[in-house]
Amino acid sequence: MKKKKYVIAFILLLVVAAIAGAAAFYLSRPGDIDNESLTLSGYRKLSVKVPEQAKITDKQLEEAVEDKLAAESVYKIVKNAKIKKGDVVNITFQGYLDGEHKNMDLKQSDYDLEIGSNTFIDGFESGLIGKKPGDKVTLNLKFPFSYTNENYAGHQVKFIVEIHSIKELYTKDTLTDGVVKNSTSYESVEALYDDVKRDLEKKAEKEFEKNRLEQIWSVLFQKTKIKKYDKTYLKEEDKKFDQSYERHAKSLNIDVEQFITEYCNYTLEEYKVLKKETCEQNVKKRMIAEAIADQERIRESSYAERLSKVEALLIKKTKFEYQKKKPKVEKTTTERKRETTKDTVTYQKDFYYHGITSQLKKRMMGKSYQENSDITLKQLAYVHVKHYDMKGKVRSGELVVNKAIAQDVVEIFYELYQNQYPIEKMTLIDDYDGDDETSMRANNTSCFNYRVTKRGTLSNHALGRAIDLNPKINPDVYPNETLPANATAYRDRDEKTCKGEYANFMIDKHDLAYKVFTKHGFFWGGNWHTHQDYQHFEKEGKET
Repeated sequence: MKKKKYVIAFILLLVVAAIAGAAAFYLSRPGDIDNESLTLSGYRKLSVKVPEQAKITDKQLEEAVEDKLAAESVYKIVKNAKIKKGDVVNITFQGYLDGEHKNMDLKQSDYDLEIGSNTFIDGFESGLIGKKPGDKVTLNLKFPFSYTNENYAGHQVKFIVEIHSIKELYTKDTLTDGVVKNSTSYESVEALYDDVKRDLEKKAEKEFEKNRLEQIWSVLFQKTKIKKYDKTYLKEEDKKFDQSYERHAKSLNIDVEQFITEYCNYTLEEYKVLKKETCEQNVKKRMIAEAIADQERIRESSYAERLSKVEALLIKKTKFEYQKKKPKVEKTTTERKRETTKDTVTYQKDFYYHGITSQLKKRMMGKSYQENSDITLKQLAYVHVKHYDMKGKVRSGELVVNKAIAQDVVEIFYELYQNQYPIEKMTLIDDYDGDDETSMRANNTSCFNYRVTKRGTLSNHALGRAIDLNPKINPDVYPNETLPANATAYRDRDEKTCKGEYANFMIDKHDLAYKVFTKHGFFWGGNWHTHQDYQHFEKEGKET
């Protein structure tokens, strides 16, 4: 009996101890951590201000649908109307220099021309006004003496023009279920719009969640005091940092010191400071995440899994104050120029470059740029140019490039502009959330994007030393794959047999873009052996 009482008393003691321990554990974790490495208070009670999740506007949806239809070459074809100023007409033409010499450089098939855009010499576009699809027109004209190609300047020229159609983009009012079903993978207009809207909403949700986490970590960094950095983590980060530079130096067949001082423009002392700051920042994040994981008894086997669980907990426990976004106002060219920094270099009017401003940094962070040990924002430049699009309209273009090639880039695109070389669009890849495939599908010309290649190595785009020009028309072709995926028609590089709408603009060794880029020391991906990257021009030369 006495023994039984002892057993009961012992069990009660264990129960009380367990309850006390549990109570102590839960009472001690409102979010306060104080261990031998760091102190952090209130991680479970963070208060963070973030912009509210963006809502998809009707205008954004309409533009996205238009882009999708245009990317898939879905147009409304008009054949029973007279051509007027402002129309986009699809034509084939052949030029005869001095009226008799057939010149292949003056030939284009299935060319889309906007009447009144002044894309062609005087008399060409006005000579088509009043004509109808199906007409064959002879235009006897003269190249101006100031024409950029001196072989044509001042010469007479006869153009034979066949008018195929007038092309219009569909609107929601003119688009029908039949058109959608016959020209796309969708069954109806509603299905098309719904899918495009879902895609826009997914991107908005992804951006929203990324922004919330970025703000949480910003607050955590401020609230955390590191007593001593974890030596093991620092050693790992230090090794990764050095290996990254060693890898790039090896790819260029130079030593690391030369890569740091000549390619990256760092002194060795600056390199050490950058490495220390980068490694400590990365280690600080890991130490915070591991401390929270330990406090919350998150026991997943890998750091990536533990970090994911910690971030999910932080999202759940943080109090967010959502702020309305101010409506985006499109800036004029003059306003944009006012935002540029003092280091702006102007080559010709509207062709200039400057360093990365604070506004550009916000636009790039988390998309084309992440903190890394390979390249800093100080090594990059924003380039502004003008270019002609596929319809002959003059557009503004923008790229972020390595400062070492910025002057080359403005000179290259100025020469292309002077010769009215068509480039469909040229906007920062950040407008596509840094997604290379999406940007290429839209035939967007771009340069800098911190990413790795299919082989797992760092792309030259990550260093701002590679440009992809009209990527849908000039895909990256592998034996069993085409990048972008919607460019399979352009695997056939023969202009006569290629089924692509813009086959006459494909880059080859006779193309103007090839000649201009290579003149400036760029190498062309179309010459590669394992695969042919026809869109790709890169410059590996010494950077100063």
